Amino acid sequence: MVKVAILRPGYFDAQGNESTGYNSGRRDSYTSENVDEVTVAIQSLQKYYGVKNTVLVGHSGGAAYSGVMIGRTPGIANGALLLSCPCDINSWRSDHQAKPWGSLSPIDFYKSVPPNTKVIAITGDGDDNTRGYLAKDYVTALSERGINALFISASNAGHNETVNVELVTEPIKSLLNANALSITK
Repeated sequence: MVKVAILRPGYFDAQGNESTGYNSGRRDSYTSENVDEVTVAIQSLQKYYGVKNTVLVGHSGGAAYSGVMIGRTPGIANGALLLSCPCDINSWRSDHQAKPWGSLSPIDFYKSVPPNTKVIAITGDGDDNTRGYLAKDYVTALSERGINALFISASNAGHNETVNVELVTEPIKSLLNANALSITK
């Protein structure tokens, strides 16, 4: 098993690593160009390592990228774990009384997610940034198409607490299990 962490274009992590690319001042960075950069990076890693099964795990904006990629580039991954996902960017912006962006949004690509893709979305019931309905509505749209998708509301969890290892371990195992026929609902 190969595990790789990718930073969104123009973002940095707690260790000071910074990715190339432009993040639009952390505004409206869910662009075709940025999503394409991450998609190409994943495809290059898949080719380099010779992997056949890929699971995307993304938090917040990274979850939005993952949701866009599985619909915009069918077959990029067998599964996706979307943590605190703003799966409908326009509604997310509206929740914050902010002007709309021209961003790509997972909800806009749900119709092209391959039927064999598994999706688990987890949002904390205490998340004051990304409301649970954003991921729940996306999961409902996928489920209505017959996609194996599950929404989990994490009790007493805020926006950044959905990355808690105890919370994500079992969902990741479920997505990695190639023999699993369905996600337990």
